Amino acid sequence: MRSLFVIAILGLLTSCGNSENSVQSNKDGIILKVTHDKPVDTVVLKTDPRYKLYDQPDTIITYTGENSILLDTINIPKGYYELSSNNKVNKIYLQANSRLEINNLDTATTFKGDLADINRYIAVREGKNRELRPYFSPFSYGKLTEKEFLRLNDSIYSVFSELVKNLKNLPEAFRSNELNIAKIEKANQLLTYTFVRPRNEKDYEPSENYPAPLSEIDLNNEELLNIDRFRVLLWSYANVKASKTDMETWEYILSEDFPSKNPKVKQEVFYTAGIFDLPRMRDPDGYYEKSQQFLEAGTKRNELTEKYYELKKIGKGFPAPEFQLTNLEGEPVALKDFKGSVVYLDFWSNSCKPCIEDMPEFKKLQKDFENKDVKFISIAITSNRERVESILEKNKMTGIQLFQPGKDKELMKDYAVTSIPRYVLVDRDGNIWNHIAPRPTDPELKEQLNKLLGS
Repeated sequence: MRSLFVIAILGLLTSCGNSENSVQSNKDGIILKVTHDKPVDTVVLKTDPRYKLYDQPDTIITYTGENSILLDTINIPKGYYELSSNNKVNKIYLQANSRLEINNLDTATTFKGDLADINRYIAVREGKNRELRPYFSPFSYGKLTEKEFLRLNDSIYSVFSELVKNLKNLPEAFRSNELNIAKIEKANQLLTYTFVRPRNEKDYEPSENYPAPLSEIDLNNEELLNIDRFRVLLWSYANVKASKTDMETWEYILSEDFPSKNPKVKQEVFYTAGIFDLPRMRDPDGYYEKSQQFLEAGTKRNELTEKYYELKKIGKGFPAPEFQLTNLEGEPVALKDFKGSVVYLDFWSNSCKPCIEDMPEFKKLQKDFENKDVKFISIAITSNRERVESILEKNKMTGIQLFQPGKDKELMKDYAVTSIPRYVLVDRDGNIWNHIAPRPTDPELKEQLNKLLGS
């Protein structure tokens, strides 16, 4: 059945033929024409963060005015973009010396011009992404047995790889990149399954026949840096390996055991480790010093320098970054309101399963300290209010619950929050005690709270 389905998709894509590609291209840039069947106020063209190419800069162009037609000649680098208008988002691909016409209707989107075949393919690829997204979720496939998961992962890979392999009108460089995206996604799922399966099967260990996640990928191929998930895959793999030794992840990346020997690839994964791990490293000073030697001068080294000095501001004994947010009743709550008490900050999200799994222990912790001067403040970030309220009600959570979209990014930056769940301990004087505090499930947390309380 799967093969028949893929053939049906291919027929849909190729049935339009090449007659529509006769529109003349523009040698000085990209002619982009977008037509809507209803008037639009704003059209936004920006870089697609998920698929952007390695050297593709972040770009955003906003067009305003009441019109149903946009026609412009733009000079931007080739790559993947998002075109948003009338609450509709088109994933598109653009490159110089070409023309693309997009006709946005309520019922469908059609393409004409030099890039029509590529963008028809992307439209179908994104449709399949939406359809299969529930199966991509670790919370979903973590419930499957190993055999069931491997069958599912192979099937999903086959759908995407066959889709791009069998189209005849795609440029080879584009086709190669899309095939690599599918291959890296498959590898990511293979690696992630080994993390999430033990949550549903406590004693799970991969079988002898479990595929090595990196076995089908040329880890020295610099072209794979065009795929952001490639760096994340190698960083995740390094995390696993480092956790089995006394190394930090970045130390493993620099070691001879790291599977890619390409210096450029190693630099990118080393940089990725800094972006994700710097706030929780045992030796952030050591990492920073090495970054100044190992990374080439430029944007990435500057970015890590900025993060390092931001992190310094939330070291032990420094004033906790002040904030004022609203609770679920819309009332303002400021950190300074609790000066004189010990504060335990909880950063969580409605999409973070480990955050939600911590809630029963969090409630027990609140019960244990209910007669002591500790304030428990939970802050929902990057969340949906309806989902937040539902989760809190289901878990019968009490304490101080804050939620204010729009201030998320600023707060996450102030507290160097790069992953969740994340907990922070603040002493009675309003100073940071531990910016990576133990989770409610960790017995060490009670020891630290009692120490701060002087008991």
